[in-house]
Amino acid sequence: MLKKVLFQVLLFGLLLFVGFNAHSCILKTNGILVDVPLFQIYLFHSIFSLFICASFQILSTYERFAAQLGFIYLGTFFLKLLFFAILFNGYLFNKEAISFANKISLLVPVFIFLFFEVIIIAKILGRAGYTNK
Repeated sequence: MLKKVLFQVLLFGLLLFVGFNAHSCILKTNGILVDVPLFQIYLFHSIFSLFICASFQILSTYERFAAQLGFIYLGTFFLKLLFFAILFNGYLFNKEAISFANKISLLVPVFIFLFFEVIIIAKILGRAGYTNK
């Protein structure tokens, strides 16, 4: 289990580094300026995704949680979006119109980390013997 959690730490650290640098490079080469704190957004998603995946890795070892892991994931995903909205509410809910580049810069990290998070959670659910009854 420790090996899997270390893999997740490396994966989300690599996603943070590569995703942020690639995103910044694309914005710079196209001369696009964004008003959102891009690094903080990537950092939030990497830490929260790592927390979710590591927690599920641990919870999957307990038999009483194995059947509820799918529902627990839905709750943690909702909490992740709620915390994101709370932390970055100034950028999400300001009265001025948000530019298209800012909207995309807010959403790209969400989908990057969500993709890998779902793959890891699906593997954990498969190992935990989760069956949809």
